[in-house]
Amino acid sequence: MRNYILSVILGLFFGLTIYAQDFKYKKTHYHLLNSKGKVVKNIYPFTFAESFSEDLALVEKDLKFGFINTEGQQVINFKFYDAGSFSNGLAYASVGENYGYINKNGEFVIAPSFEIARDFEGEFAQVLKLNPDTLKYGSLKWLYGFINKQGKLIADSYFSSMSYCKVEDCFIVSIRDSVFYLSTDGSMVQKENIPNQPFYIVDEMPQYKRGVLGLRQFIETNVRYPISAQIYGLMGRVYVEFVIDEKGKVDDVQFINKESPVLMKEAVRVIKEMPQWKPGLLDGKAVKVRYALPINFVLQ
Repeated sequence: MRNYILSVILGLFFGLTIYAQDFKYKKTHYHLLNSKGKVVKNIYPFTFAESFSEDLALVEKDLKFGFINTEGQQVINFKFYDAGSFSNGLAYASVGENYGYINKNGEFVIAPSFEIARDFEGEFAQVLKLNPDTLKYGSLKWLYGFINKQGKLIADSYFSSMSYCKVEDCFIVSIRDSVFYLSTDGSMVQKENIPNQPFYIVDEMPQYKRGVLGLRQFIETNVRYPISAQIYGLMGRVYVEFVIDEKGKVDDVQFINKESPVLMKEAVRVIKEMPQWKPGLLDGKAVKVRYALPINFVLQ
């Protein structure tokens, strides 16, 4: 009891630390919220922010990204052209054209050598490169690979498509129309058919429930044109790829080109908030379908 009273007295004397939980978007900026959901007024709002992950939040200022902790303190300076949220102690980041992975000190522990990089999912992260051989891989613009925490590319190869099946601890990959199981040690077995994988073309493609006009209205209503992009006159078309599952739910949302990072992140945020679609049909049965959608950012 005495210790409790002493801690309360010390808290009143020195000031209690109210840890931040998330952000509120208001009037073009992201305002830091404390654990009670109130705006922390002594922390200047950010032009872009993502939710806290592993007690750090990605924030942006003047088109540069850095990180703050739950007390609102800057722990990694605004120095990255692009960056992602932390997962298992690592976050993707770039200071130029190429992407690598940093630790919580802001130091590259996997060298920036990838054309596009994405967040770690457990022990692996997806990386992309431009397709150098359309005869081998087809007409896709990007090829896909996975790396481990040491930065080693699984099977030392990229593929036409690649996804991680966590339950079986393996990858499902394709080279054009050939599909394979790929183990984490790099061995590969060809399969004629792998169930529950997204299709690219089906008999009836997924449809937004309010039609094309409703989809356009949703995007126009919900896009927050980043204020920093407006200040610096940034415009562009961002292509976002996602999966519509058997129930019409939007899943696995990713950008698939290299526009300004603040525009890409905003496009991904909007797509993640979309309501359910009508699922795609193959032979009369609802199936997963991979879908791509452009979002245009244009200053009037």
